[in-house]
Amino acid sequence: MRRLPSGWHCLVEAAPLPGAEQMARDAGLRTLAAAHGAPMLRLYGWSPACISFGAHEAAQRRFSPEAIAALEFDAVRRPTGGRAVLHRDDLTYAVALPPDADIGLEGLLAGVHQIFAAALARLGIASQAAPRRRAPAPDGGGICFDAPVGGELLLDGAKLLGSAQHQGATGVLQHGSLLLADGQHDLRRVLREDLSMPADAPIATVGTALGRPIRFDEMAACLTAAWTDATGDLQPLHADAVHDAAGPHRAQFSDPAWTWRR
Repeated sequence: MRRLPSGWHCLVEAAPLPGAEQMARDAGLRTLAAAHGAPMLRLYGWSPACISFGAHEAAQRRFSPEAIAALEFDAVRRPTGGRAVLHRDDLTYAVALPPDADIGLEGLLAGVHQIFAAALARLGIASQAAPRRRAPAPDGGGICFDAPVGGELLLDGAKLLGSAQHQGATGVLQHGSLLLADGQHDLRRVLREDLSMPADAPIATVGTALGRPIRFDEMAACLTAAWTDATGDLQPLHADAVHDAAGPHRAQFSDPAWTWRR
């Protein structure tokens, strides 16, 4: 297993929040990681259902704001890369590392995905790492769960966990979404153009693999246990600290000019 740094601070936010607030909190998470010189982990859900666009995705060209509003979906643009995800029945994670963290982007991606695989194994789910391949262009056809990038987790060939990263002066932020139930096909309903993903394309979910629904808190407990096994005890990260660190970032992520800037 790829060795991640130790000394993680962790916050599981059981109450789901709107997309703009979640992205502001993740930006603040990176600020906290830099300030404390320690890696940070946050697990959360979304309410209302929200489409998140990758930082460089051509959302204006591909998605209809009117159709999104008609379905009562929210929309936000992530600071990380990748393509569109519908956050409704998923567990989202964010990890933030300080600038001097002794691990590269590929090592972080591999280490996090290995922990997710171990968490799924606790439930009796045998996932597989996707083979290495070139990442799709951010403004091309398809959505995040259309096709995996190397190292992301698969179940019977279908993508189960997708991740994206951003490295800046204040450190690394990595996002990912683990599908607990289906719902990604609803992205087709808000498109301006057809996607490469056929309507009957298989979607891998934890609930389908288990043959029963799985709650956010059950999956989060498996994940934090696997994280502890891999990196050592997790230190508590206080919600108030994350809330306060999000303050300088709220205006950006709630601004439609940022969400629809491309």
